[in-house]
Amino acid sequence: MVQFRVQFSRRWVWQGVLATVLFLLPPMLWAGRNYQVCGHFPVFSTLRGQTLYGGNNVVVANDLEYWGYWIFPNSIPGEIPMIKLAETKSEYEVDVYYTSCGKRFIREHWFSMPRLLLGKLIRAYVPVPWKPNWGSYAVSAYRWVLYGFAAIGLCLVGRGMGRMVGAIFGAMVVTNVVTVLLFWGCGRFAFALEPFLLPFVAVAIRHVFDLRCEMLGSFRSSWR
Repeated sequence: MVQFRVQFSRRWVWQGVLATVLFLLPPMLWAGRNYQVCGHFPVFSTLRGQTLYGGNNVVVANDLEYWGYWIFPNSIPGEIPMIKLAETKSEYEVDVYYTSCGKRFIREHWFSMPRLLLGKLIRAYVPVPWKPNWGSYAVSAYRWVLYGFAAIGLCLVGRGMGRMVGAIFGAMVVTNVVTVLLFWGCGRFAFALEPFLLPFVAVAIRHVFDLRCEMLGSFRSSWR
């Protein structure tokens, strides 16, 4: 029994190592390609700075229309247009510049950050249509129904959820929320989680169906 557990543990360790290597190989190859282009490592994208600064600035912090959202850095009051930056900076240097601007805003406006973070969470996860049109209302209604059934399913599953499933699902939720809080709030970030809510939705629908069948059975038996 002890020997079986040791062999079983070793098998899981090697599988974990292999999965990690397969997971890291593509981005590392891409980072190696970028190193040949810009001479810096690791660089996975030069949109990091635009995303960070575009989601952490005075406009998205104070303007209700863009609260918790993202704007192109050119739209930030007093910001140097990107076309001007590109005259003296490389693509990598522009990215570093915008990253430093985003970090500086967070440091200098830490007292107002809770309000901005709240806006990001609302933008990403609360199905409220910011643009009043039929398409937005339809998607909003679908997401309310989806989240409602998923919440019921999660309550029904409860502690019956396997540790591995719970750990994977929890890790995905934490990663998603941290990404939203760090960068900006958008419904499409929540879309990445919604397919993984479908099993819980199915549990809730099955439970509602069983209750309906039970109620119909009780109603019919009472009339016999």
